[in-house]
Amino acid sequence: MTALIPNAALAYRVLDHIDAHPETWNQRKWDCGTTACFAGHAVRLSGGIIQGFGNSDAEVAEVTDDSARWMLGMHAQEAACHVLGIHPDTGGMADDPETGTRHWLFDAGNDRDRLGRLVAAIFGPRPEAPPVDRWSAMVPDPHPMANCGPLTLPLPPGTLCPTCGTIPPVPGGVS
Repeated sequence: MTALIPNAALAYRVLDHIDAHPETWNQRKWDCGTTACFAGHAVRLSGGIIQGFGNSDAEVAEVTDDSARWMLGMHAQEAACHVLGIHPDTGGMADDPETGTRHWLFDAGNDRDRLGRLVAAIFGPRPEAPPVDRWSAMVPDPHPMANCGPLTLPLPPGTLCPTCGTIPPVPGGVS
């Protein structure tokens, strides 16, 4: 069996989504269409749509992206464990550092604070965001004479930008 790789980025993205949209979170429902638990949000954010409310009938019935078709027909818990990279039997269990008691990540009794502590215990610290390549993000496209934000004079290839501290790319990738 292939080793599972915990998806910390998705776990923290779920927490961020719950924080930004608390009205969509109900830890007691896999996914009822308007609200979902932690597992339901993990599946939603990965392109799956769960139908059925009970433990026995909650499954991924639709997908919003063809790349998520592999989830179709999977039980909500199985799909959530898969996208989060945790073992369905033991991967979602952790000791709550505040209480010292063991809890399951998908437990209906978890409040938002406990979810945060469990995510940190299971997935480790929040991963750092990848560095932003300011030149690639420029619109319409990056080029050696691109202007950076408030900088109004063109920069020759290979010259350090005094505003953002980056060097614009050289045509053809040669520096």
